[in-house]
Amino acid sequence: MKRAILTLLVLITTAFAGDFDHAAYKRLRDFIHSLPARENVVAEVAVLRGGTPTEEQKREATERLKKAKDGFDHLKTLLRAGTSVFDYPGLLALARPRHDEADNKYSMTVGIPPGWNWTHEQGTNENEYEIIFDNRGIITELRPVIYKH
Repeated sequence: MKRAILTLLVLITTAFAGDFDHAAYKRLRDFIHSLPARENVVAEVAVLRGGTPTEEQKREATERLKKAKDGFDHLKTLLRAGTSVFDYPGLLALARPRHDEADNKYSMTVGIPPGWNWTHEQGTNENEYEIIFDNRGIITELRPVIYKH
């Protein structure tokens, strides 16, 4: 009888924990899916850097980039070394992962590239960061993007 009650309590606890995890997973997934892909961010910066955009185009691009910057800053607080990139649903769709054969690691750059509110040709762009992960998808580090010439 005690085993039956204990088993029932474990099942109930597991069920409630599963609902909580599912809700948290859905919120995380929806948040990551709300972030723009790297190609979209680069295109928005190009609107501000090249040609002669209208004031309306500048305003819209700036608003979208501010929203994207806030989102990528928040994402950075959620990413943890030692967790898998697969724990963050949709993360790999934000940018194209690159493979470094020398270190046998992968990296992907997210954030806002220079040309919007950071126009220096060299130095650390605090609006961008690289997510470094191994061949199993485990995040090993987050590092700022440094531009050198």
